[in-house]
Amino acid sequence: MMALIIAGIFSCKKKEDTVKQFRVTQMLYYYNNDTIPEFKVLFEYQNNKIAMMREYTYNTQSSQFIESYRYEVEYPDANSIVVTDSYLVTDTKAWEPRYKYEAVFSGGKITESIEYDYYSGNWVPYNKFNCTYANQNMSQVINYNYSNGNWVNDYKTENTFSGSKLTQSISYDYDAAWVQSWKDVVTYNGNIIDNITGYDFNGSTYDQEDKYVYEYTSNLISKITESYYYSGNWNVSTTSLYTYDSNKNLATEVRTNSYSTKVEYSYETGSGNWSQIRDVWDGDSYMMNHLFPNPTKGKKPGQNTRYLPKPDGAL
Repeated sequence: MMALIIAGIFSCKKKEDTVKQFRVTQMLYYYNNDTIPEFKVLFEYQNNKIAMMREYTYNTQSSQFIESYRYEVEYPDANSIVVTDSYLVTDTKAWEPRYKYEAVFSGGKITESIEYDYYSGNWVPYNKFNCTYANQNMSQVINYNYSNGNWVNDYKTENTFSGSKLTQSISYDYDAAWVQSWKDVVTYNGNIIDNITGYDFNGSTYDQEDKYVYEYTSNLISKITESYYYSGNWNVSTTSLYTYDSNKNLATEVRTNSYSTKVEYSYETGSGNWSQIRDVWDGDSYMMNHLFPNPTKGKKPGQNTRYLPKPDGAL
């Protein structure tokens, strides 16, 4: 399993210039109230940029962490990043490539990312996404699949903003033409998020489907409650609790539904570029990346970024 969360702080001028910066160095992942982490991720930096992320799985027989995945980060030029995902082959103890991500940036913003699978000694294109912007906001993302030597439309997302605040996100599937499939509406209380409501498109109208309700402590997101709509009622499905250290860095995240997961974060002083690395493989999900807590400081509550764990170990 791989889940990566942060490094890097978005600094401001004047007053903020004197504030210490922090970047994540370690993430520990627990399941169902276990006292021993299931796995951990360590971050390595060079020149204030992530150079390597190493994932270790806990071996219950040896009571040790065994390195199982590596994510090597390269910077071919000022506007591109390449991340190569490798795994340790148990029998040979050799490192074998799995996936590669090649991303292009413009003005620090992701514009394209291509994913490759490693097959029979070659890198084979698999999918990609392209992002366009209006007034510095990500207004549209189009996702493609690679088929018979061509990129084929898969799905797209169109975002609406009020200033810099996302207010609506509409998703479309491609079937000879773009067809609406889903809509998220973001409601604010002043400058912070009150709730996000998701609607499923039934062919003519949108039906309420799910909702995320935000709660705050000392102006930091402390709880998000996810509910689904059924028979005229909202039913709670998942709760996420967040705590912070004395520097207001995200310290823990506990998600509870039919089982529970917990993530603990460790930091060091210094700057990094996690938000860019996250965008290499997950930059097409503006809603998820920018409306949930994560260990990146320097943004107002409700405007933070986050990368969610994926259970198959892939980025």
